[in-house]
Order: sequence, then structure tokens, then C-alpha cells
Amino acid sequence: MRKFLTFFLILAVVGGVIFWKSKAEKPTDIYVETAEEQDIRDTILASGNLTFDTKIQLRSEVTGTVESVLVVEGDRVKKGQLLLEVNATAYQTDVDSREAQVAARNIEIERVSASQQEMLRQFKLKKSLYNKKLMGKDEYERVANQLRLANIEVKAAKVRLNQDLAALALAKDKLAKTQIRATMDG
Repeated sequence: MRKFLTFFLILAVVGGVIFWKSKAEKPTDIYVETAEEQDIRDTILASGNLTFDTKIQLRSEVTGTVESVLVVEGDRVKKGQLLLEVNATAYQTDVDSREAQVAARNIEIERVSASQQEMLRQFKLKKSLYNKKLMGKDEYERVANQLRLANIEVKAAKVRLNQDLAALALAKDKLAKTQIRATMDG
């Protein structure tokens, strides 16, 4: 057993020395060159895909037939430049119709305002007669009610005018959208 232990101890010492030698630092190779003046090239050889930072999709917000395309693919354009036009006939007709409605509504307001002024004049006259006991209460209340109705008609006509003005603005917006313009230079 003693021989075995001696053999094992020698084997461990030899293995430790071999392990320590393999872990020791190896010398670093050094390369030396003489410095000389050279031109540096400012090009880089690379491969890859080109992608655009901005991608624009053109589409009309209104329906219709395209009447004219004013650019071709690859043309340079400026922001705001007209690119294509959609047939605007129906949209122009809608604008004209809405403008006529607005004009008619203004005439209606004039008419109901004149009626209101007449009812106010009659009311003042009837009120004076009623206060002097020259007219009955029923007639006085009838005229007062007609004046209230005339005031309501004026308010309603003004509301209808506002509705017609909003519809006209929408029709003009749609008409403007028949012209497709560039949103940026490119």
C-alpha cells in the first residue's frame, strides 16, 4: 500500500507541474512595420437594401374619375404641386346648390325678420289699446303669441342658415379634394 501511495503522490506532482506549465503566459507575438505616408480612401464597400425614410401613398379622399395625371413616376415635385385631378363636376354642382340654399336662407331671414318687426309694431299698438281698456284680453294675448312665434321663426331661420353654411363648407372641402397635391418635396 505504501508503494501505491508513493506512486499516486508522484503522479499528482507530475500532473500538477504539467497543468501549471500549460496555464503559464505564453509570449505575445509582436509585428513591427516602418511608418510611411499613404492616401486614405473615403469609400466603404458594403451591400444591403436602400429604404426611404418617408413613403407617401397618394389616394383621393373623394370618389370620381381621374381627369388628368400631371406627373409621371420619377418626376421631381415641389410641395403643393398639383399631381392629378379627379372629375369635379358633381362636386362643383353641389357647391353651387349649397350656395343657392344659403342665399335662399338669407332671403328667408329677411322675410321672417320683417314679419317679426310688423308683429312687434302690432303688439305695441295692441298693448296700448289694451292698457286703455279699448281692446279685450283675448285679442291682446293672440297678438302677443304671434310675436313670440315670429321671434321663434327668426331663430329657427338663423339655425337653418348655420346648417346650410356648414353643408356649403363641407361641399367646398370635397371640391378642393378633387385636386391631389404633393404633400412634400421629392
